[in-house]
Amino acid sequence: MKKLSLIVSLLSVFMVCGSEQQAPTLTVIIIIDQCSAHYLQKLRPYFTGGFKTMLDKGTIYTNAFLPNGTLSTAPGHAMIATGTYANYHGIINNNWYDADLEKHTSDDDTVINAAVFNPQGGQYNYGRSARNMRIDTIADQLMLHSYPHANNTVYALSFKSRAAIALAGSLGKAVWFDNESAKFTTSTAYFKHFPSWLDEFNKSYSIPENGTWKTVYPDNHPAYQYDLSNDYQFSADKPLAGKALINNETNKKAEYTVFERTPASNKLLFSLAKKYLESFQSTKITDRTILFISLSSLDKVGHVYGPRSKEVIDTLYHIDQELGDFISFCSSKIAPERTLFILTADHGTHPIIDQLNKQGISFARRVSAQKLINELNELVQKKYDLSEKLVRTFENSQLYLNTDLLKNFPRKVRNKIVRDLVSYIKKQPGVRNAWTYEELSKSIFEPWNLDRYFKYQLYPERSGHIIICEQPYTEIDGHTNGTSHTSPYTSDTNVPLIFYQNGRFETERIDRTVYLTQLAPTIASILNVPRPSAATASVLKEVISRKRA
Repeated sequence: MKKLSLIVSLLSVFMVCGSEQQAPTLTVIIIIDQCSAHYLQKLRPYFTGGFKTMLDKGTIYTNAFLPNGTLSTAPGHAMIATGTYANYHGIINNNWYDADLEKHTSDDDTVINAAVFNPQGGQYNYGRSARNMRIDTIADQLMLHSYPHANNTVYALSFKSRAAIALAGSLGKAVWFDNESAKFTTSTAYFKHFPSWLDEFNKSYSIPENGTWKTVYPDNHPAYQYDLSNDYQFSADKPLAGKALINNETNKKAEYTVFERTPASNKLLFSLAKKYLESFQSTKITDRTILFISLSSLDKVGHVYGPRSKEVIDTLYHIDQELGDFISFCSSKIAPERTLFILTADHGTHPIIDQLNKQGISFARRVSAQKLINELNELVQKKYDLSEKLVRTFENSQLYLNTDLLKNFPRKVRNKIVRDLVSYIKKQPGVRNAWTYEELSKSIFEPWNLDRYFKYQLYPERSGHIIICEQPYTEIDGHTNGTSHTSPYTSDTNVPLIFYQNGRFETERIDRTVYLTQLAPTIASILNVPRPSAATASVLKEVISRKRA
């Protein structure tokens, strides 16, 4: 009996060790900000680099969705990292307002807790950290389970602080671009002192004062057939692709803003990732690394020029080339069968409203958020004899009210005032539905009803008092050009999801609907660590249960 017990114990140890060896040493998770799923399929014939490799050899989920009511960078990255919704992780938008109508950013913190380093020396007078994240992430779980026999690491790199910080969580390391100095930085929430390897990297490059956006293909190449014939009349800026970038001597920060839109910014971020791997990547099979790379430039050009512009299309061709080079670089450092690449996005986008109108989509419309606020204030001022403005501000489909003003009225009157506001909003062209926070939190929706996404995005003392669901191709904001991603519809929520690891997964296309809440549990399963605490979605079975023959 003792012999049998010993054999069982040895087999258990063997299975655990075998499972550990199957976990990739390096997991690279690439998030392309504002990358709609249809981009990769539409432009696939013209990819020659990393996209081609992943599309040809990876497991591709064609119907992957981010189940949020309104899409933006911070909540998208937070969902990827935590495997759950904003009503758990708390990152409802890039920004929100508290009960005193003070504005907060998703990654703000105090100088005492998380002072941001000035890469040129000293610290800034503001802080950045994951303080506003209310739950743990996949990065936290990997670090919590860095056993004595393993030295696990997690780094998150991006041009946007909110992207890097949401991915790094509390225990990973976040690094982002500081456009005051045009160098990469971090905060004391992640490092006691400015990292020497990052200082070395910052000193190794400079932003060119004059440059040119060189397109991957010639202007008349079929690769740009989806470009709307250089139709820039509805864009928010002059064309950049194929043009000389003029140095703005009077405003260096503006120059850096232009640089962040160009393919050169993605190349720089991949160079930073290479520097990190050269400095820290362990070759021990028990050590595991997650490297998040969040590419921001597609979002920056997408908002300005729209999804059918040469800037967007050529940005993707450049990312394809840089990604291919990075995959080759990783293969030179670590055996390809021990490196997992995952490609996805934090949200998609929809076409420019005015271009849709021009093409015959008559119900596409822009609605001025300020005009709506003025009309609502005028309504209640006249009806209830208010001298102050009740509706104070609008943020990503949410209206924030002056609750101190409402307190002057009896409860029944307060409720009637808010109902009047909701009723008026529902009657506006382009509005599909509207709720008070309380109404939405108590609503029950069918699984197919997209309104449930708005409910999942509620968080106490952060969400607005009135939440608005727009009709497809309606934008309620302050912009008169460019485009956005503020809806629960396919254009904004359908994103790429591809897994690629040499010899691990089948090469296949999967058309069933999956959700990005499943990504963190799946990564946890692959890396043999517990999933984040609020991640309850099922794993993606195709990349867990199947292996390439």
